[in-house]
Amino acid sequence: MLSSDDALAGLCHAKHLQREKSLEALRATFSSTALPSADREAAAARASAVAVELLQTSEGESSWESRHGGWRAAAVLLDSSAMPPSARAAVLDSMEQGLDDAEMRVRLAAGEALAAAARSCQAGGSKP
Repeated sequence: MLSSDDALAGLCHAKHLQREKSLEALRATFSSTALPSADREAAAARASAVAVELLQTSEGESSWESRHGGWRAAAVLLDSSAMPPSARAAVLDSMEQGLDDAEMRVRLAAGEALAAAARSCQAGGSKP
């Protein structure tokens, strides 16, 4: 299993397999019931900050893999209800930018994050 630092660093890796391993490590972290609540919250805050930083970069500032990794991580965090409200708001504020990205894979990942946000609102009864 990847450490949390390795998983976060791998989100923007040029190789697809490495990005997928990183996402799987994030999923495992937030689906684990063995993780104490305080540790889970700290890990979620750190992962959310990295995801938001990656997805908010513009096309000229970063590779598409970085933006893609940020959106995919945001979807994982939204699905697991681990994303803090401030990070959730930042993701939703950046949604238009992600859906308009020149790279099709980034647009798809942003759409997956939008769907995850909708599912989390439906499950929790809160507004996006």
